[in-house]
Amino acid sequence: MNRIRPFAEIINAFPIQEHTVRFNAIGEEWQQLFGRYEELPAIFCSIQNQEEVYTISRADVFAESDTKRKIIKALIWGFPNGYRGMHTLEKIMANMGRITDIFGHLNLRYTQRQMCDLFRELTAIPGLGFSTVTKLLYFFNVRVGNYKTVIVDSNVLKAIPNISEMKHCPFDCSPESYYQQIGYINRISTRLGIDSPDKLEYFLFNFGKSISTNI
Repeated sequence: MNRIRPFAEIINAFPIQEHTVRFNAIGEEWQQLFGRYEELPAIFCSIQNQEEVYTISRADVFAESDTKRKIIKALIWGFPNGYRGMHTLEKIMANMGRITDIFGHLNLRYTQRQMCDLFRELTAIPGLGFSTVTKLLYFFNVRVGNYKTVIVDSNVLKAIPNISEMKHCPFDCSPESYYQQIGYINRISTRLGIDSPDKLEYFLFNFGKSISTNI
């Protein structure tokens, strides 16, 4: 097993808000929706630079004040090429009114039970899976008790059982396990002097990408 402690200083030095996604062409799944959702071309245009490269950082998503645009920007940041089949983006956009309503009336702090109920409400919406919901909770600054929410995707889940400090942390995709996952990430960050748990999340994401085992 691997330990986080030797990397704590490097993890803490990472400018997490500058973590930027760059791409040269809009994914086909996004393009197919342009005719039905006029806000999409405008949002993509707003993140295109003078070199005609699309760039969007975590800070850009956090800075967006409009609820619907923030959700869409979070999806672009997380899935610039779209999802892998299943018409997922189409399903999400078809339910955007409901999703926007939920995120437009969020509490900033939840109990564990309230968060699990919210998580189940969101994942019941067609197109919203575990990873996508964690991204949205993160970018909307949701807290569960004293824990900050963080992104937990397949790469983070692959990393968890290979980290000694997280050997007792579950790595399945249930709301209850998500609560434990953010708990571990928050507590380890505090213990190791990492000033923001999303920095540790990003470390786990990159570590998980190097693991070939599928879970």
